[in-house]
Amino acid sequence: MSLLKLPFLFVNGLSVQLTLTSPNPTPPSSETSKVKDKWGTSWITWGPTMTKTLYWVAVLGEAAAIVAHANPTHPYAQEVLPFLARHPVGLHHVEITTPFLVGSALITFSSLLRYVCYRTLGRFFTFELALRDKHKLVTSGPYGWVRHPSYTGAVFCLAGFWLTAVGPGSWLRASGWFTGTAGVAALGGFTAFLTWISSVLIWRTSAEDKLLQKEFGQEWDEWASRVRWRILPGVY
Repeated sequence: MSLLKLPFLFVNGLSVQLTLTSPNPTPPSSETSKVKDKWGTSWITWGPTMTKTLYWVAVLGEAAAIVAHANPTHPYAQEVLPFLARHPVGLHHVEITTPFLVGSALITFSSLLRYVCYRTLGRFFTFELALRDKHKLVTSGPYGWVRHPSYTGAVFCLAGFWLTAVGPGSWLRASGWFTGTAGVAALGGFTAFLTWISSVLIWRTSAEDKLLQKEFGQEWDEWASRVRWRILPGVY
């Protein structure tokens, strides 16, 4: 177990916080009333907050396990280790692994990309699909690479979440909590949760395209002819 993992954990936590926090308040109903986005709107009400909370639980739990395992004779460590690990000996395997580094890179990239998207769209960027007052079609910056770069960032963030929080070398994997029938079911449910969110986001790009095409017409058509890909160049 390496204390060097601690700064990675907290940078990841702050990056996830940035990625899943809206830069603008919820738009008024007058700007969302024309939008049909049942699944997306439903997820927005609880999804980002729940996802951030789960990630911070993983970050703080792993940080506590690393510190306690590095100082096993400390009274604090002796009290918390039984709660942090089903099999404390497994905590030897909490370490920096290749999947963890890949996940950390995805999370960092996603936060930087989302930040650029926030700055590029300005007040037009909301988590809710909306047509703001005097809305303009923004095609510069990352919107000149793909039509929905913020969704690219969000999906990358969720992939990084899985790799760093429950992948090889993680506290939750090494602690033994994902062993046995209940543990395997919990891991499967968590994986399904992240997959479902990613699917909703990818589906939502189609709804957003239809909304913008209807609003901006030929301007949108010309942009879509130049920028063919929605999320990942050459893939989708």
